[in-house]
Amino acid sequence: MRALRTAVILVLALTLWACATVALAPPAKDQQAKTFEVSEQEANIYVFRRAKIAGDALLLPIYLDGQFVGGVAPETFLLLQVNPGKHTVAAIMQEGQAVMTLRAKSRTNYFIKAQPSWGLLGPIAELYQVPETVAREAIQDLSLALHIE
Repeated sequence: MRALRTAVILVLALTLWACATVALAPPAKDQQAKTFEVSEQEANIYVFRRAKIAGDALLLPIYLDGQFVGGVAPETFLLLQVNPGKHTVAAIMQEGQAVMTLRAKSRTNYFIKAQPSWGLLGPIAELYQVPETVAREAIQDLSLALHIE
């Protein structure tokens, strides 16, 4: 019984200290993304994730218009440049998906906070649109993750 208790404690401890990782963009790209400049013909969608004790070991896979574009680990963000129009951002986890639809306008930044949470049977994803002033400040402390184009 004592061995089982020790094993459970060890697994819980490793889960709390483990952390998902993603490949990061070069520092120059990271700094450029943090200027929040938008081209005249496109819109920017920033998907970011702050650190949170519960769920840090989980990578949140992000989809844009049904296509996998990368993942966000704790303390990272993705910059997705899109044409104006309707776009769907989704994060899919074990117990379902969180989906957000945006009508992107050119020369506009959109900010989505992604975070894992726990459902009854496993992890779930949550997406929230965040005001620009709050998101810009948060993103300054995060690292740009590489995304699949």
